[in-house]
Amino acid sequence: MNRPSQRGFNLIDIMIGLAISLFGLLAVSKVLMDFNQQRNTTAQTMEAQNNGVMALYLLERDLGQAGYGLMSIQDCTQINWYNATNGGAQTPLSILPVQIADGGTGNSDSMLIQYGGSSQGLPLVQASGNQAVFGANIGVTSPVGTYTSTANPSEPKPLIVADVAGVCTLYQVTDPTIVGSLPIAAAASSYNAAASPGAGWPLVQATNTIAILGTFTSKTYDISNGNLRVGAFPSAYSAGPPPAYSNPTTLVDGIVLLKAQYGLDANGDGTVDSWAGGGTAINNTTARPVAVRVGIVARSPLYEKDAVDAPTLLCVLPGTVTGTCDSGSAGMVQYTVPDAHYRYKVYYTIIPLRNVIWG
Repeated sequence: MNRPSQRGFNLIDIMIGLAISLFGLLAVSKVLMDFNQQRNTTAQTMEAQNNGVMALYLLERDLGQAGYGLMSIQDCTQINWYNATNGGAQTPLSILPVQIADGGTGNSDSMLIQYGGSSQGLPLVQASGNQAVFGANIGVTSPVGTYTSTANPSEPKPLIVADVAGVCTLYQVTDPTIVGSLPIAAAASSYNAAASPGAGWPLVQATNTIAILGTFTSKTYDISNGNLRVGAFPSAYSAGPPPAYSNPTTLVDGIVLLKAQYGLDANGDGTVDSWAGGGTAINNTTARPVAVRVGIVARSPLYEKDAVDAPTLLCVLPGTVTGTCDSGSAGMVQYTVPDAHYRYKVYYTIIPLRNVIWG
């Protein structure tokens, strides 16, 4: 009886099988690598987009409120602030709703944005008598608008600005329940001085106006190390154009450029006639800002091995009122991509100044 012959794989069979398997693994690996690269590219693009949208939203939110509550004190050149955290040194606050500091070509600008937050009655009241000493109550002719409600005892005590013949001083109401006067006891607030902080700080006189700010928002936005930062009142403060706050907080990662310009109304018709960068001397005649336009550049977080096939010269701000970015047009801002191994995205918007004080 003949048995069927049995034979196994020889070395050549094994090597052929291994070669076929390796080719299959290489093909699968290439598909997985391409998929992973595409996924990373999509994720980085989405992260850059999210960062850009968030940065623009934060700027739009504050710019939309710029100037609220500051209209009644525009005859002042600054607001004197008794900064107890700075040893009581005389610290001036700007009264401008928006102030742009030009960072120069290729560098980011910084922006100061300010507004009040009063929700109690009228924004302006009149003093009814002379203030005896710093820290003494300020009598007012009417309690309306002076924050006398006790409905919300946990609500922050309001800030006020006393305008004494064009010299403004910041105070904080220390007891909002008293009707007919504004208590500003120095011991109850770090904003109020017991004695004169220095020259140029006059006491409140009868018929002087008192602006009820409520809360006071003063923020400086800037870019540092690829991050959008904000410094806010009443953090430690240093004067400058615009004022700069120390100990800024990082808000959004991956923002490498911030540029801003005033939209100026030269003829008083309420529309933008030209755009001007930071450092422009704004006024209420021929250089009235009625809008601000902002351009930001967001960058993806991860370095890519291969250079990205994308433009290396980006238009950050259009150069004309109509929104085009033609070469050589006035006000145009471009950005040269410093490293093509990242992905960049430009975001741009125009924000009307609703609380216009120039006019």
